[in-house]
Amino acid sequence: MKAIKEKQLENQYNIRQKETELAISNIKKAAAKEVQIRRSNLKKMIEEMRKKQKRKTSALSQQLQSVRYQMAEQMGKAYKKGSLDNCMKIGLGKESAEKIEMRKNYCTANFSEDFVNYQNCLEGEDFCHQCCDNEFGEFYIGERENCYSKSCVETPAAAPKKDSNGRWIWQAEIVE
Repeated sequence: MKAIKEKQLENQYNIRQKETELAISNIKKAAAKEVQIRRSNLKKMIEEMRKKQKRKTSALSQQLQSVRYQMAEQMGKAYKKGSLDNCMKIGLGKESAEKIEMRKNYCTANFSEDFVNYQNCLEGEDFCHQCCDNEFGEFYIGERENCYSKSCVETPAAAPKKDSNGRWIWQAEIVE
């Protein structure tokens, strides 16, 4: 009987030990699952951070390219050396229908990207200066001044004739 009781106690002990081992095994599995879930979440967070950084880097790169493009465009305008003939052909751009059409074509070709300059070019009183400014950049001031003097002059036919016979006509306003 004593042997049977010892056997029963030993069996109970072995069952408890197996239950404990099973519990430990379940705890280990749960911990391993938790670790895998956390690793997965961390991987997702890291991937999101990488994507966010990549977008930020891309935006900065695009901004840098934009600045480079603007600088190149400004340098191109500053070093532009166009043709005096373009402005001389058109003149003030309002003498005839042909010159008005040439002025419109010039404005469309050169100022179509900037609405304000385009409107000034089409309708402004100072087309000739705008043309010379567009044709010659900041580094060619001499050529620009030459363009002003050669193409921005009113035609002599537009100037009023002076009466040289000594006669005068009374007017209410002074004409100079």
